[in-house]
Amino acid sequence: MLKKPFNENILKNLKLKNSFIRSAIWEGLADKAGFVTKELINFYKELSQGGVGTIITGFSNIVEYDKPASNMIGIYDDKFIPGLKELVDEVHKTDCKIFLQLVLGGSQGRPGSSKRIVGPSAHTHPVTKQQAEELTIEEILELEKKFKLAGIRAKKAGF
Repeated sequence: MLKKPFNENILKNLKLKNSFIRSAIWEGLADKAGFVTKELINFYKELSQGGVGTIITGFSNIVEYDKPASNMIGIYDDKFIPGLKELVDEVHKTDCKIFLQLVLGGSQGRPGSSKRIVGPSAHTHPVTKQQAEELTIEEILELEKKFKLAGIRAKKAGF
């Protein structure tokens, strides 16, 4: 049981200033292409200034064709790194940690938002009613690489 949530905490080898974690939600403040905006930076800056110890961002798309919601953060290309670095640097000024949520939305995205809807098997999502096309083994392995590349980009940005 957590007894002192305002005290420093250790998560593996990461020191957190407290135990308050803002979980990931879609904020919709990136521009249409997925670039960081001043509004997005200010959103996370204000969260970090409010005293939370750790922030998990809204989701970021690892491939251009899969965009589960509008105005979400892009991480599928190096061109996104400078804006993300600016965001991370602003949050780190308050000794707050920040994690980037990497995602492939598939059929769970908002209808009409993705150019291609994929999944490990062909299926229709029970809520969104979107139909996912089945990925080949080669495509799954390629997506695994895309997740790794997105993680490398996130690390370069300071996450």
